[in-house]
Amino acid sequence: MKQGILRSYQIYVFSVFFLYFVPLKGKTEEKVEAPSFAGDRYLGLGDTYTAVVDDRLALYYNPAGLNLLEEKITFSVPAIAFKISRQFFPLLFFLGQQHKDVSGNFQHFILSPENFKYRTYYKNLANLSRQWNELIETLNGDLVTKNLGVGAFGNLNTKFRNIGDGYWPLLYYQGGYEAAIVIGGAKRFFKIVSTGLSAKYLFRSKAFVPKPLTAVKMASFDNVFDQLSGVGDSVDTYQMGLSFDAGLIYHLGSVRIGLVLKDIFGKMFAMDSDSKDESIRWRFDSGIAYHPAIMRSFPAIRDFIVALDLADLFNSEKSFMLKLNSGIETIFPAGAIRLGLHQGYPTLGFTVKLILFNLNYTYYGQEGGLFPGQIENQFHLFSIHFGK
Repeated sequence: MKQGILRSYQIYVFSVFFLYFVPLKGKTEEKVEAPSFAGDRYLGLGDTYTAVVDDRLALYYNPAGLNLLEEKITFSVPAIAFKISRQFFPLLFFLGQQHKDVSGNFQHFILSPENFKYRTYYKNLANLSRQWNELIETLNGDLVTKNLGVGAFGNLNTKFRNIGDGYWPLLYYQGGYEAAIVIGGAKRFFKIVSTGLSAKYLFRSKAFVPKPLTAVKMASFDNVFDQLSGVGDSVDTYQMGLSFDAGLIYHLGSVRIGLVLKDIFGKMFAMDSDSKDESIRWRFDSGIAYHPAIMRSFPAIRDFIVALDLADLFNSEKSFMLKLNSGIETIFPAGAIRLGLHQGYPTLGFTVKLILFNLNYTYYGQEGGLFPGQIENQFHLFSIHFGK
């Protein structure tokens, strides 16, 4: 018994040392984020996934979790998800509708007494400064079995950011899409350690307007998206790249400890003259998940999970509270309910299982600054998942 405990401790210390120090080799330089997949289950859990991963999403979050799957092959034909900033639709309403009521003299319009409601709206619009308000549409499909999986996802995004004041909004626009093909495998050692490795082939394209769109220019739009496609000398960039994820999960009865190093040795390569080669920023996540057996004694509950994660642990630019995530999940035969805290903001989500597909909803907050409460971003995520 003591030898088993000692062996698991030695493996744990070695793996932390290995996962931390391997990517430190090389030059220090500014890095970019890799294309990422937003799984509604884990976001509803407060984005705690490192030790929880026991479904097809392990392929994208911690490949060691592929070892926890059943022997049978499971599949997911294109799942559809929409991730929406809470402030996106008010901003879109302004762009798409209110410009129709604006006269040629925009300054007269915003100062006239009869248009007080619009001046109030512009003041409220100023509160959205510093934030990207976005709509992301995601398609995802995968084929997984125990210890092996292959999948792909694609994100199409539209973003607006207001940098002006309440009377003279100035909006930056950014759009584009990103995609990844992921192949992963896993293996268990010593009965208590699951290991996993995945390779990701990445693609990213961005289209943005370098100069902000003024309120006068926005007011003259007949069709805002048609105008955006040809306004302000839009710049398009294209990149392709490759990165790897390596993960470990320790099985200690009803407790699992997870470690994952994401996007090691990652690189995005320029595919046109407007792009440049960039290194992908790696991150180290650790977490613990507890499955109390007593909860599964209730006939209506299939599983109950309490999870805690430390995300991006060695990022010195973020405060500790931005790295701490927690969540609970109750799984029923007909679905699941989730609650959590992500970067100090509440999260919630639920799944309803139907015959051919699952319906999922998630609400979560995310910090856009360096400490909780600095720049709050709130998102709604809706998805339909076909398959097992």
